[in-house]
Amino acid sequence: MADPISKLGADAPLQSEETRESIHQPHDKFFKSSYRDIPTVIEFFKNYLPRALVEGIDWTTLELMPSSFISNELKASEGDLLYSVQFKGQKILLYLLFEHQSEEDQWMPFRLLLYMVHAWNIFRKNNPQARKLPPILPVVLAQNNKDWTVSLRFIDLVDIPENLIPELKPHIPDFSYRLFELSKYNYEEFCGTPLGIMVLRLLKAERLGDWFNPKVMDETLMTLLAPEDLYRALHYIFHVGNLDTKTIETIIQGIKAESIRNTTMTLAQQYIQEGRQEGRQEGLDKGRYQGLLAGKIQVCQQILGEMETAMEELTALPLSDLEKRNQQYQAKVAQFIRH
Repeated sequence: MADPISKLGADAPLQSEETRESIHQPHDKFFKSSYRDIPTVIEFFKNYLPRALVEGIDWTTLELMPSSFISNELKASEGDLLYSVQFKGQKILLYLLFEHQSEEDQWMPFRLLLYMVHAWNIFRKNNPQARKLPPILPVVLAQNNKDWTVSLRFIDLVDIPENLIPELKPHIPDFSYRLFELSKYNYEEFCGTPLGIMVLRLLKAERLGDWFNPKVMDETLMTLLAPEDLYRALHYIFHVGNLDTKTIETIIQGIKAESIRNTTMTLAQQYIQEGRQEGRQEGLDKGRYQGLLAGKIQVCQQILGEMETAMEELTALPLSDLEKRNQQYQAKVAQFIRH
């Protein structure tokens, strides 16, 4: 096998944290793209919902609901999906929310209530003749590394004194949600389709920074993935793992299956090329900003009747010095105008 570093480029810069997070929203994107796969989400629910629900659901009827049922705010910032299914002849909705934050969220029941009300509003608009709303069962998949201790019930968020519970509680909305915590499972305990297992393992590994665990880079599991799913999994590893070229080299050298190694190599090259392009763009942006500051200084010097400093001399200054000099000249001009 050829030396991977010779192909990848040992001095290749990596992508910035801002680029990985703000542009790609990699965690939510990875989750949603994977759990749109109907067999994958069916196996997830079958393994992690209560047995009474699993046995009563006709899984052949499960469908992904249109994105209109998800609020615009959520589409941009959250990983959540809504499914419809028949449960003992009754249509119900399964709401699956991916929670990337590492800390537990006390207000999760409140958030879920807002999301559920939005879905019910869309249902009413689409079904003006309906007289009742479909039940919604909320499920939260938490990418945590520490078990949650908060209550899962909405009623526990409401401040009701003990002595007033009998009078007030009947008038307060109440529900609970199912919580699936990655922290409670070892890698080998995840169940489902090959794609579903790989997604859960990678989400857990990202939280732990555990990319070299053999259960994460599991070639046996990877060979069972469809090509597009393997590509998506490797893409996630490269774009959230903050991997340097030495780490990439180690990963590639450890892969024995040629098809997986080739796919990994191709993605690694793309990843590093993106890093190079980002570095060049940052350089261009910095150069434009320095030129703008230098131009402002020259205009100030003209107003004050001073000899202009050459553009080359100004832009050669450290950026902090250039900014400081611009501020000084702006202050001089302001004082000059006042007098």
